[in-house]
Amino acid sequence: MLRVLNNRVLVRPNEDEYTDSNPEVTRILKEGLLVAPDVYEGAFKKVAMKGTVVSWGNSCKYNYKTGDIVIYGRFSGVNHLINGIKHILLMEEDLHAKEEND
Repeated sequence: MLRVLNNRVLVRPNEDEYTDSNPEVTRILKEGLLVAPDVYEGAFKKVAMKGTVVSWGNSCKYNYKTGDIVIYGRFSGVNHLINGIKHILLMEEDLHAKEEND
């Protein structure tokens, strides 16, 4: 078992859920197509990912629960394989939003 420390959050990425205002960028990312840099200048920097919270450190500011859905930058965090499943260890500041049910 991995114990998350300080203000870090362990997230299991939802690989099929990209969020971007441009549907063409989303399609390209989902299909794994290569794009010439001048086609979508800076597009990959704008893309955010959705993931499911697995664990969090004791210094986090917000109250997370296992299963919370969060949005984070595509290139944020450090990748880890845990029992063969991809996880990302993020600083809490790298999280952009947390989905909440009304």
